[in-house]
Amino acid sequence: MWLGGLFVWFTDSGNSLLVGPIFQPIAERFRVSREKFAYILDATSSPICALVPVISWGVYIMGLIDAELEKIPNLADSSWNLFLEAIPYQFYNILTLVMVGYICLTQFDFGPMLKAQKRAEQTGKTIRDGGVPMRSTVEVKLPEGVEPKAISVVVPLAIMLITMFTIFFLNGFPQKSIDGIVIRQGIALGFILGGIAAGFINCKLRIFTPKQVENKVFDGMKDMMFLIVMMILSWSLGSVCSQMGTAYYILEVTQDFLNPAVLPAILFLIGCCMSLATGSSWGTFAILIPIGFPIAAIMGTPLAVTVAAVISGGVFGDQCSPISDTTMLASMGSACDHIDHFRTQFPYACTVAAVSVVLYLIAGYTEHAWIVIAGAAILFAVVAVLHKISVRLLKNTKSEYPLS
Repeated sequence: MWLGGLFVWFTDSGNSLLVGPIFQPIAERFRVSREKFAYILDATSSPICALVPVISWGVYIMGLIDAELEKIPNLADSSWNLFLEAIPYQFYNILTLVMVGYICLTQFDFGPMLKAQKRAEQTGKTIRDGGVPMRSTVEVKLPEGVEPKAISVVVPLAIMLITMFTIFFLNGFPQKSIDGIVIRQGIALGFILGGIAAGFINCKLRIFTPKQVENKVFDGMKDMMFLIVMMILSWSLGSVCSQMGTAYYILEVTQDFLNPAVLPAILFLIGCCMSLATGSSWGTFAILIPIGFPIAAIMGTPLAVTVAAVISGGVFGDQCSPISDTTMLASMGSACDHIDHFRTQFPYACTVAAVSVVLYLIAGYTEHAWIVIAGAAILFAVVAVLHKISVRLLKNTKSEYPLS
């Protein structure tokens, strides 16, 4: 499941909807709790997408960076190079992906997740009694006599990826950086052709009629309206902050006591709070990059570390906020109770965030990206300790699922 999540790097929402239904029978067979299944889906969605420059996430972030570079013409760097330089400093995203694999291999669960796992292992109940799985809200009933086939998923995805990378290669990738407009064209054309192929195949297999395919397309557009409104409001707030000189006001107020090296850690924590409250990583980017970028440029804080801190802070809430679309999709893809998913995942996300804060404090002073290796070692040790503490607590309490 972890490797399957890493493979679906081109979309955050598609990960849960593709990997979830495929691996759920396997998870049920091996008595993996729905809570842990949802965590694996969620933690391999937005964290990996934020690391890839040639998908919508990278294009959007580079667009925000371009807007700030135009305001500071003496910076010779490009948004493409700056994004690539920021990848090793995306501590939260990298450590989240590493932590999922570590827990899958060691089974060092802790907190509410440990209890959920013991319930599944000892009773076979992968979802708690009274839990309400979210899968039923998106269940699709196939026509009588129609069997689902892998071709309806594999072919559209293959067409999408081939189209995208054909355009990228024709424009010099990976030997040279690609303009944002080229990446947008590749993504748009790839998704359009992949969508057309999906519609045609589903009609050919008689899963949907042409009219039903049309309705599905417009239903998807309706579902995107909330995100569009959120983005417009976030862009507006970011633009207002920029026009009012919020960044320069903060500089003036804090110049006597704010250490430039601490700025990435501060931006990361603010991003975590904003994204957790709103459930939107892109909205967090749209607000914090226009504020944090000029402050970092003037104070001399490493821009790559600053950008990475904002990205990581935004992804924190996108992954674990109960109102995030990615979190909801993970609950749907795993057929897990949504509140149970949030309750069990949140301690894991906070553990990674705590280690990330320390790394951003160090990176602000040293600019060494290799400290993520030390961060992974610290995270492994912390997880092992938390697992032992949780096991001890579960043994000493009157639990419905005691440890043998």
